[in-house]
Amino acid sequence: MTEANGQTRLFTVPFASVAQLVRPGYTRYQVSTGRYRYADNNLDEIVFQGTLQYGLVNDVTVNSGVMATPHYIAALAGAAFNTPFGAIASDITFSETKLSRNDRTQKGYSLHASYNVSMPLTNTSLTLAAYRYMSKDFYNLRDAMWANRVDYFENSQARNSMFFRPRNQFQLSVNQELGAGRGNLYLTGSTYSYWSRKGTRSEYQAGYSNVYRRLNYQVGYSRSFDTDNLRDDRRIYVNFSIPLGESQQSPLLSTTLNGSKGAGNSLQTSVSGVAGEDNQFSYGLSASAMEKGGSGYSASTGYRSPYAYLTATAGNDSLNNRQTSLGVSGAVVAHPFGITLSNDLSDTFAIIHAEGAGGATINNSPGNRLDPWGNGIVPSVTPYEKNAVSIDPEALPMNVELSATEQEIIPRANSATLVNFTTQSGEAMLFDIRMSDGSIPPMASEAFDAQGKSVGYVVQGGRLFARGLKDKGTIKVIWGRYAADHCIFSYHSVVKRQTDKPGVTILPVRCMKPQKQ
Repeated sequence: MTEANGQTRLFTVPFASVAQLVRPGYTRYQVSTGRYRYADNNLDEIVFQGTLQYGLVNDVTVNSGVMATPHYIAALAGAAFNTPFGAIASDITFSETKLSRNDRTQKGYSLHASYNVSMPLTNTSLTLAAYRYMSKDFYNLRDAMWANRVDYFENSQARNSMFFRPRNQFQLSVNQELGAGRGNLYLTGSTYSYWSRKGTRSEYQAGYSNVYRRLNYQVGYSRSFDTDNLRDDRRIYVNFSIPLGESQQSPLLSTTLNGSKGAGNSLQTSVSGVAGEDNQFSYGLSASAMEKGGSGYSASTGYRSPYAYLTATAGNDSLNNRQTSLGVSGAVVAHPFGITLSNDLSDTFAIIHAEGAGGATINNSPGNRLDPWGNGIVPSVTPYEKNAVSIDPEALPMNVELSATEQEIIPRANSATLVNFTTQSGEAMLFDIRMSDGSIPPMASEAFDAQGKSVGYVVQGGRLFARGLKDKGTIKVIWGRYAADHCIFSYHSVVKRQTDKPGVTILPVRCMKPQKQ
């Protein structure tokens, strides 16, 4: 860091990605409610969730949260710390579950701790996490919801989670960059133990990924084994993807090969891409085949309009189950200038208002345009950094002009920033100027209205583009410092009108030089 007086200080800022950390004195909270969905199952019970975080100092943040349904409640309290050696987070969660099938109440608590560190000298990222469930009566939300469903016995995954209550869980993740052009190594692993069964279940995966010219490839090995039932599944996989062409919209071919002694070999391949001037159309085709099973296929398409994202999918899986779906997603944003629809929305976004500029393209959001009222949404901006928000002037209506086409904002996290563009509306006039002798005024001559206000400059061919003028009046064109270096013409927009673009009037005019005294 170089101070204003020229003094230089050198220090190291430890970095580790821990989402729980917030700045000192700041509070971050989130509240949400809705129905619970797990995989393809939508449950009727309403779930409430709230979190609250407060930054004590730069390196310490306290966290709390609550999750509740009519039959379940869980409360969390914890803290996150940033140290020179990495980031540490820990918390404790209490839960109470009412089982309607036998009128019993199950109470328990769990402990959690995690450690994250990034080492710039070696380009290594490390994550460790540990969970300890202090009794078999601790339920997470998923298990609690399934426990109160009559049909949970028909779901093997839910049934196993009910009878085999978790006791310990450990997770490890290591990512190692090997340098420019040398690829990336990764290792992940986890192990689980349960209250109601012996042995442990472990899973780990190791792999290497890199890019060769336009080919992205990945090779890896995974293993999952259970010491209780002696199940051991080992798998080798290869994945690669390559664009089928040179253009930016070329389809992408992706293929995955899996080799497994227990589950058998499998092949999955897909082609996906985008189309349209703003990549607003998307499509995908995929097919799969398994050695110890059938084959499947699917097709999908999507259209991203300025106001919503529309999707459609159809397919047939290896068990010959047919699936079709239609989807619509987006957001509705209320702001001081009205209500605006958006095809997407993040926690931090920007609202644009440019009066009269409906239909103009938003550069920061391909495919998005201002609505008829001049409002638009930039679905995502980066907090605490400079973001350029701009409108494409070429897409503006001809009778509207922007005082500026770009503004910079530095938004806070989880905020909506209003960006107001000043516009000047009015019929635009394009004067085709000829002087009395048939010549044209010199290029860059400045034009003034009767009040002495500058209205523009003469461009090549003796043309002057001006906006916001009255229907009739006089214009003075000046090209020199002497009194005689000017001419004056009168105009009337309804006389000899010729229109080649909406909102633009072309007027041939005769500019008269002053009479010599």
